[in-house]
Amino acid sequence: MPRPKIKFWDHVEKTDTCWLWTAGVMANGYGICESAVAGERYAHRVSWILVNGPIPEGKSILHRCDVRRCIRPKHLYLGTDQNNSDDKMRRGQHGRAKITKLEVVEIRRRAKRGATLRQLAEAFQLTRMQSWNIKTRRSWRLVR
Repeated sequence: MPRPKIKFWDHVEKTDTCWLWTAGVMANGYGICESAVAGERYAHRVSWILVNGPIPEGKSILHRCDVRRCIRPKHLYLGTDQNNSDDKMRRGQHGRAKITKLEVVEIRRRAKRGATLRQLAEAFQLTRMQSWNIKTRRSWRLVR
């Protein structure tokens, strides 16, 4: 008996703010699709294409929310590589950081709602110790 076909949107967890990709995630934190749409493999780019059509040549799909796993169409916008670099500087992202300030807030929100360290680590591509440090404010102390 053939397996039921799983659709792209079946891999999305809709929170109060972001729509988080729940399938595969690359080491860089971006969602990845097994079956590509229009040659795209990143979930946020596929989301854009499904809702808005093709991505113009030379354009990137950027996040308003700065959550790499977010694929919510209204959190995405067209921009350039320079726009992306400018956004990173404005938001205080550093090249070594594995997560963003908004993801830290989301980790703490989920922890308050009972998520385990293992669940947090898997969802945000962190170790359990990194998740614990964020949850207990041993790291990212200034983020509220």
